Amino acid sequence: METIRLKIDGKDVGGEKGETILEVAKQVGIEIPTLCHKEELSPFGGCRLCVVEVEGRNQLVGSCHTPIEEGMVIHTRSAKVMALRKGTMELLFAGHTGPCVTDRKAEKCELHNLASAIESGPPRFRVKAPRFYRLEDVSPYVWRDMSKCILCGRCVRACREIAGQEVYSTAYRGFRSKVVVDFDEPLNKEVCKDCGICVEYCPTTALNWAEGREGISGEGKAKPGPVERVRENLLGMLEVEQRKRGFVSRGAMVEMASKLGVPLSEVYGWRPFMRLSR
Repeated sequence: METIRLKIDGKDVGGEKGETILEVAKQVGIEIPTLCHKEELSPFGGCRLCVVEVEGRNQLVGSCHTPIEEGMVIHTRSAKVMALRKGTMELLFAGHTGPCVTDRKAEKCELHNLASAIESGPPRFRVKAPRFYRLEDVSPYVWRDMSKCILCGRCVRACREIAGQEVYSTAYRGFRSKVVVDFDEPLNKEVCKDCGICVEYCPTTALNWAEGREGISGEGKAKPGPVERVRENLLGMLEVEQRKRGFVSRGAMVEMASKLGVPLSEVYGWRPFMRLSR
């Protein structure tokens, strides 16, 4: 195996070809904060808290998905890196509008713990219309408080890649982005029974066991397994339907989801790009 030599925070280190900066740094005891990243999940690079500075590059790079290269000189805590991390944390808190002060489980919130670790202050950004969602407590298994969601995508990937299910997807755009179920409906799926993968991987308290189910054992959880779905024809099918009828009906979306083997939420996630019937 080819060994690549590089320097991280002044320390000469080596790694194997294909390893990421984050992986090599962890091997030598250099901690880089992450939020959307988990070793057992596919790289996402969405939260930008794991950024590092690589000499010779104009922009900071995400360490969770950037492979190491021979002769790299990397700084994980430079002034530029720390400023961006703190700004990113403030943006995350600006959109994290749940009432954490009254939350009994707030001490388990990775967001708060990371903010403390990097010494991030209160957000300087004012949100004109804070995101607010009612507690989804219809499921006997998992409750969702989407006001606390930070869109890290860990629940989506954990559900697909570990539980082997397709319950979640992301819909809308910009500040309105949201992790949705089917047609943006409250979570109430029988496949969630005794699973809880999404609860375990949620870094905030947006996902919790329903009352009376806290502390449930891991027995009966869905077995890990790869999930490969065909999605490349989805946009084309939506466009054909819109040209034909002038809109995309709920019935048409149900049929597309069934035909392609994808969740309704995946089809519904294209809503910002299409004109859909009400």
